[in-house]
Amino acid sequence: MNKVALGAALGILLLFTYLTGYRPAYAFSYALCLLFVVSWIWPKIAIRGISLSRRLDPGTPTVGESYEEVIEVRRLGWVPAPWVEIRDLGQIPDYQPGRVISVGSELVSWKSRGVYRRRGWMSFGPTLVSVREPFGLFNHDLKTGNRNTVLVYPRVRPIPDLMTPSSHQVARYPPSSSRSEKA
Repeated sequence: MNKVALGAALGILLLFTYLTGYRPAYAFSYALCLLFVVSWIWPKIAIRGISLSRRLDPGTPTVGESYEEVIEVRRLGWVPAPWVEIRDLGQIPDYQPGRVISVGSELVSWKSRGVYRRRGWMSFGPTLVSVREPFGLFNHDLKTGNRNTVLVYPRVRPIPDLMTPSSHQVARYPPSSSRSEKA
């Protein structure tokens, strides 16, 4: 729903409440205005207390190898974050380690696995953290972390032992008469 339209509807409700002078209408319109303000402020305060860490041990990867990434989210503030969406903005195809979680006072962590499907530079991150309040009216986004790049090498295949006739022969040339005469 458009936030401007919702704000305009609340303004019209307040106007009609004032015109009618009906006491329960005042309570209802004030409650809706309070809900509007609280749901606008909630994600902005809640995202300040969110900390995110990502750990990946790349090693020396080759195409076809699997990798595992550990993602940990912790809330340090006093405002609860019931709807937190974590999304990776990296460029790895078919890999999305993000989730929608509820972050309480305890650490939330998960492991995400994938396979390197092509060679070259692969980038993990940055990460987009989006916090939404329980009523679903407003959200606040924060881009966190740096882009971590990993160089994926081509798959190494064993080369069969090639037996060529020239590799087994040692050339011994007899001294030529023209060389020995010049010396």
